[in-house]
Amino acid sequence: MIKSLKKNKKGAASFYIVAFSSLILVIIAASFATAVINEITRTANDDLSQSAYDSAMAGIEDAKLAYMNYQRCIESGKGTPTKPILDDSSPTCGEIVYYMENPDCYMVGHILGRIKKSVEYGKADTEVQISETVKGKNNNLQQAYTCVEIRTALDDYRATLSSTNNNKVVKVKLANGAKVNSIESVKIKWFSRSEQTGDFNFSNVVNNPSLKLGDKELNWRVAFLPANNAKAATPPTISVEMVQTANEFGVEDFTKVVRSSSSESGTANKTDRATLVMVPTGDADKADYSKYESGGDYYDSNYQWWGAYRQGRGENYFPSRWLVESNLAGSGHYGKNVPFLVYCPEDANTEFACSATIDLPGPVGGNGERNDETFMFVLTLPYGQPDTEFALEFICKNDANCNPDVEVSGSTTSTNVAQTAGMQVTIDSTGRANDLYRRVETRLEPADGGYVYALYGIQLLGKKNEDALVKNQQGVTSEYGLGTYDAYLNTLNSRLTNN
Repeated sequence: MIKSLKKNKKGAASFYIVAFSSLILVIIAASFATAVINEITRTANDDLSQSAYDSAMAGIEDAKLAYMNYQRCIESGKGTPTKPILDDSSPTCGEIVYYMENPDCYMVGHILGRIKKSVEYGKADTEVQISETVKGKNNNLQQAYTCVEIRTALDDYRATLSSTNNNKVVKVKLANGAKVNSIESVKIKWFSRSEQTGDFNFSNVVNNPSLKLGDKELNWRVAFLPANNAKAATPPTISVEMVQTANEFGVEDFTKVVRSSSSESGTANKTDRATLVMVPTGDADKADYSKYESGGDYYDSNYQWWGAYRQGRGENYFPSRWLVESNLAGSGHYGKNVPFLVYCPEDANTEFACSATIDLPGPVGGNGERNDETFMFVLTLPYGQPDTEFALEFICKNDANCNPDVEVSGSTTSTNVAQTAGMQVTIDSTGRANDLYRRVETRLEPADGGYVYALYGIQLLGKKNEDALVKNQQGVTSEYGLGTYDAYLNTLNSRLTNN
């Protein structure tokens, strides 16, 4: 009996071992199967997502073709919009212009003839199917772009400066028939918050306890360090140059300035060119312009940088007189290439880290009206790093054409931000693959074949009554060559002493 009982106990132990082993194997197999199923599902979703993105990109490429067709119609003088006729013929130039001036989800399909004209515009619910093949076989993803809109009137101009493209020339063109003479200021914003990977590092503003200006302890300085030998500031230093003329002008006007004795701002101050070098700082006190006024904390007749932050306005602000004085040598904010400190708060709930409002002077000479064909800005990344996106907003006077009514939350309000036209267009495209949608928005910058942008120029120095006489287009000889430009930097070494 005892031997039999021992045998039974040994059999029970084997049973438990087999049961637990089987359970463990089942759990392992189930986990493996779950992982495989999850991976298959993730792969399928990724494939759908990529296919939907490809559909949206196909919509963008079609939008480019549609916009080119529109441009050809405008350039050929056939820019009068005509309401489309409900038939199956190809769209005429007048109908293409009508589609562009009345944006709709299906405008691109109509312009390219992918949606028949017999489908009434504005009431269509027709997506554009995309031909799909996978290794010669039909694909069942049902790819299509469902909505593509092109908008030509925009509230700002946006572009990117980088180490490979550190210079951007922006010619200003306004929508609604507005003239650039209506613009009284421009707002520059740069360094998108999405580009920020951590706390800002303002290495262009550094501590230097031994630095003195005369007998005054400064304890800090603006440092212009070689781009590849020092950590770049984030956000970056940026240079903004304004170029303008009156409707009638001569080359010598670029060397002239007119300073108003009654006001810091306004078009009574006049200059045809000005350059502002903006150096970011996270210290509002260092950037506070009042610290540099006569008797202020940092004031000295030889001081060669300046703060642009106005506590009362809550923004970095450059009055038009400062732009005039940027062409003059002297103390304070006078002089070429003087660095201006701008305050870039780290905790602000804004799209861009830095911004500054620039009040524009009037043009020199002529009738005082700004020429629509010669008004532009040149933005430069002096040290070529870090890459930055920037935006330009053009602020107008109280001009109904320049300040259109806009709809906000169902109500109509007025804005003083001018709408641009012909500078850029936005393309908003939504693509689909089965029941998954992706949306892509991009900006297209049309080529301006009628205008040559010079990124760099050779400077010719001429003096009065010498052999540098030139003639303008009217055949009138100027007593100067191309102007007595003294191209120089106001270096700190000539004014600061390191002890």
